Amino acid sequence: MPSSALTQSEDLMAKLVHDLTQPLGNIGLSASYLNLLVDAGPERVRDQVLAIQQQVERASRMLNDTASELRRLRSERDPGGRIG
Repeated sequence: MPSSALTQSEDLMAKLVHDLTQPLGNIGLSASYLNLLVDAGPERVRDQVLAIQQQVERASRMLNDTASELRRLRSERDPGGRIG
């Protein structure tokens, strides 16, 4: 892959991680709060909140993996440079 294409991919990954991390955290926090509120509620509601939490955790792992890969790519290209 040409250097400029790699840089464009890195920029896209960095933007994706940055733009999704905060709203995903807010969704996860909201799901945790809802879980506290519905402890005595209907089972179906608890199941839906649990499903939200599981999907947030999955998406968080994907974002963390993407951020790690981005750091790896940047360190390979410029081992002595600053990694953002």
